[in-house]
Amino acid sequence: MSEFLTVLKEFEGKTLTPTTWGPDAVNTPMIRHWVETMGDTNPIHLDDDAARATGREGAVAPALMAQVWTMRTFVDKMANNDPSQVWTDLIATLDDAGFTSVVATDSDFEFFSELRPGDRVSLTEVVEDISEEKTTGLGVGHFVT
Repeated sequence: MSEFLTVLKEFEGKTLTPTTWGPDAVNTPMIRHWVETMGDTNPIHLDDDAARATGREGAVAPALMAQVWTMRTFVDKMANNDPSQVWTDLIATLDDAGFTSVVATDSDFEFFSELRPGDRVSLTEVVEDISEEKTTGLGVGHFVT
């Protein structure tokens, strides 16, 4: 294992983003914006009666909206308010080694319940794995999971 990979591996298991609550509760106006933008015509997202007809207690947010409720705000991003010192240190470590860009992101989700208007959502991010150096069609880099 290279010395640099050994340094990167020290980040594994560390909390990248401590538990952070979304700034707003799940709400119907945001659901409406999402389903209209995505072309999702399933009535269970906006119509309580349609949702109840499927055995639900009322309207539910689309599952893939989960990330919407916890995204960092524009103000935080513009103020460069990193979510943690671990985040700052990991990015600095990669930057200092010449890995200065994020070229792709991916999200894996596991759902345990549906979100309804009024629910509050939090997120915690932990560094699971950092790959050895890989060469892709876009260049050389590391995959951070």
